Formats: sequence, structure tokens, C-alpha cells
Amino acid sequence: MRYLALFLCIAVGVLADTLKLNNGTMVVGNIIAETDTEYIVERSLAGGTIKTKDSIRKSDVASVVRVTPEEKAAVAMKEAYDALKRYQLDPNNSYAKDYYDQVLNGSFHKFLADYPDSSHAAELRERIAAWEAERDKVASGKMKVGGRWVEAVEVGLQQVVAQAQAYATQGKFQDAIQLLQPFRNAKETAIAEEASRKAQQIQGMWQKYLDTRVRNIASEIQAWERRLQDATASTERARNSFIEWRKTNNDGMMGYKALLQQHQDAVQRGEIEQKNCEVRIAQLRDESFSTQQKLNEMQSHVEMRDMPTLHRPPPEEDLPAKLIAWAKQYWMYGLAGLVVLWLILRRR
Repeated sequence: MRYLALFLCIAVGVLADTLKLNNGTMVVGNIIAETDTEYIVERSLAGGTIKTKDSIRKSDVASVVRVTPEEKAAVAMKEAYDALKRYQLDPNNSYAKDYYDQVLNGSFHKFLADYPDSSHAAELRERIAAWEAERDKVASGKMKVGGRWVEAVEVGLQQVVAQAQAYATQGKFQDAIQLLQPFRNAKETAIAEEASRKAQQIQGMWQKYLDTRVRNIASEIQAWERRLQDATASTERARNSFIEWRKTNNDGMMGYKALLQQHQDAVQRGEIEQKNCEVRIAQLRDESFSTQQKLNEMQSHVEMRDMPTLHRPPPEEDLPAKLIAWAKQYWMYGLAGLVVLWLILRRR
């Protein structure tokens, strides 16, 4: 039973204890408390976004398998290693340099730091070497296209422009601009100018998207605030109704428990709706702030780029330079004057 439960936990990636009930049901969760008569089990729902606590009577439990710290560590290592499998080098095309660094530092090296004694360490070091080799080629200005490494400018600007446009259409504006960056630094003036022009065009699209998103978020916030007002009013009515009902009814009346549950459910639904509205409004406000901040940053960059250059008159030459230039131009006249003066003085 213990090994079967552990196998199931590893297979589904669950770090939890397992309780088998008398009716055959398997309850998977973390036993966070225990009394003489029951277990308190915390379970994760909706991908871990919701936590729930259940009380399970010990008399209903046939067996319990507790996951040891060592077993949890083994499951955690397997989960971490499995997560690395999605990072694979593309045999046909290279990635952006930042992506290589992100995978190497944020995933591969982190795994080795967390699990230095893993049986996968040697294999992962080989993968790191391959990723670093590709990254270094990209950093040197090369690109892999169709499985062949070539200079970035050889790929053809139009092909990259088309890919950048596709990224922009998908809303991946930063990826599009990053794709064009090597060409903006190209030695060929025509290529650099065309890549810069396209990057500025995509940045304009990005700015327009952010501006539209800011306005849409404002509208969403207003809608959710109205919904919160309705939920607050509904909850208040449910509470008042519950209070009035309790004044005129007691637990001895027919159907008291069912009606009590109905009133409690009504209040709870209203409170849940209020909480959902408050959480969503907070999320939208955070998104609005970050989007507006990004928009302001982009507008600031555009204003600095478009600022006209002030006309400055050419600096005046200094006096010695002027005298030298004058002497070079008129030295013959000066010499003739000196000769005439010498002849006049001689006759006297």
C-alpha cells in the first residue's frame, strides 16, 4: 500500500499524504493536524489556486500513508527535472540570446544548484554545454536558419521583418523589436535604417496597444466596481433577512435547519462575490499602473528621439589663426610694400 501510494504521488506530481477510506476512496492532501478522533487534511484544488481543509473521522479511514521528507524531496526533484524537458534546442532555427541566458540561468543551473547529487546532473551538463555553444554563436552575430549557421545579415532583412511583423500581430511587440536589433546595428547603412524604421513602426503599434489597453482597463474597473456595489447591497439584504428570520424562528420549528442553511448560503454567496470583485479590481488596478508606466516610458523615449537638434553657429576661429590665414593670402602684397618702402628710404 505504501509503495503504491508513493508511486501514485510521484506519477501525478503530488507532494501529499494519502488516506484510504473504508469505502475505497483515496484522499490525497497534507495532514496538518490530528486529534484522537479525526484528521485535518488540507487539499489543493484548481491547480493549487484554491486550498480547502477537510475533517475526516479516523473511524472512516482504513489506512494512512504519510509521505516522508525524503520521498517529498524525490518527488520535487522529479518535478523539477520533468519541467526542464520542455527546453529543447531547435535543430532548424536559433533563439534570441536573452532566451538562452534565461533557460541556462533560470532553469538548468538552478536545477544543478538545488540538486547537485541528482542522477541527471551529467546529462544536464551536456545540455548546458550545447546551449552555451549556441548562445555564443548568436552573441557573435550568427543565426541558425534551416539548420545552417550563417551571418545574421545574410539571412535577409525581409525575412526577419516578416517574422517581426508576425510577432507584432500576436502582441509580442518586445520579441519583434528584439528580433530586429541585430540588423539595427548592422554595418550596412541601408539595412540598419530599414531595421530601425520597422522597429519604430512596431513600437508605435505597441504604444497604441498600451494606450487602448489602459482605456479598456479603466472601463473594466468601472464595471467591476458596479458589480461590487451590487454584491455589497445583496449581501447586506441577505444579512438583514437572516437577522429578521432568526428573530421569528427557532430550532424547534419544522424545516428549521434547511431554512437556516439557505440563509447562511445566501450570505456566503454574497460575501464570496464581494471578495471576487475586490480581488479582480485590485488586479486590474495593478495592471493599469504597470501598463500606464510602460506607456509613459515609451512616450518619453519617443519625445527624446523626435526632439529637434538646436542650430549652433560654427565656432569662430581664434585671432592667431586668422592672422596666419591672412598672411598666407596677402603675403605678396606685403612683400611689394616692403620693397617700395626700402627704395624710398634709400633715395633719401
